[in-house]
Amino acid sequence: SEESNNIQNGICLRADLHKMLDNGLLSINSEYEVKISSLVKDELYLSLNDRKIRLPVSQDNWPSKEAISYHFKYIFRK
Repeated sequence: SEESNNIQNGICLRADLHKMLDNGLLSINSEYEVKISSLVKDELYLSLNDRKIRLPVSQDNWPSKEAISYHFKYIFRK
């Protein structure tokens, strides 16, 4: 739909991180910090935990707080 094509619904990720996001093993909190599920044991991925994502200069292009909050609350497997 047109709503899902909004720039605020996009976060550019490597394929492996995108798959983790889709599977609830990675999320981004309302402070734009990466959160890795406790189910993940790989140190490489765990090293990403609590790191802030890089945001566009224009705040209008930042990921939607509503969308990331939904994912963090309902999809993320803490």
